Amino acid sequence: MIPIRKYLNNFLDYIFPQFCLGCNLEGVIFCDCCLNKLELLPNNPKPWLEESFLFAECHICLDYHNPIVKKLIKKYKYGYFDNLAEPIATVYVKKITSLNLNNNFIICNVPLHIRKKKKRGFDQTELIAKKISVSTQIPYFDLLSRQRFTKAQAELDKEQRQKNMAQAFAINKKINSRELISHPVLLIDDIATTGTTLNEASRALKKAGFQQIICLALAKN
Repeated sequence: MIPIRKYLNNFLDYIFPQFCLGCNLEGVIFCDCCLNKLELLPNNPKPWLEESFLFAECHICLDYHNPIVKKLIKKYKYGYFDNLAEPIATVYVKKITSLNLNNNFIICNVPLHIRKKKKRGFDQTELIAKKISVSTQIPYFDLLSRQRFTKAQAELDKEQRQKNMAQAFAINKKINSRELISHPVLLIDDIATTGTTLNEASRALKKAGFQQIICLALAKN
């Protein structure tokens, strides 16, 4: 079921023209000019120097404190503007290109619980991951499932986040993961804070036999 708010957004888009979130240009939600102005952060495989994780690396695309980046995230993740997936995926693709990954990788995403997906109308990281796959030709597989409903991480402190996400993920039983475990995994998420969610998703992948996991997030708050 698509949320009423999404229906409302689509209705308003039909009546009133869209304006770019960056420069207010009419007719597009985020123009190419503003997209090209977004500066990628320098490649840094360990944004949490003091922590130890199950994934090998985590790369962050953009500076969360950039007002335009915050606006993009808010509109996409909480405003149900799924048409922002295209420009956002472009940012990820630019970051992936800068990492010079080998051609053996596969892509998966940190999934929403089915209840949250139904409420939102789409899974924001799934949508991005699939668009990345099309652009890069890196195969996408929905390797993970969310096996229990969790609270929003933004509401919790570090210790609560860890308890909240413990054993939240499992390998998707519809996927024959044994045929894929020789591949390194590029794990896609939107916002990273403490790395807890990515670590728990990586735990499920490791348990299934995947050895190398590199995480990629749009921003880190």
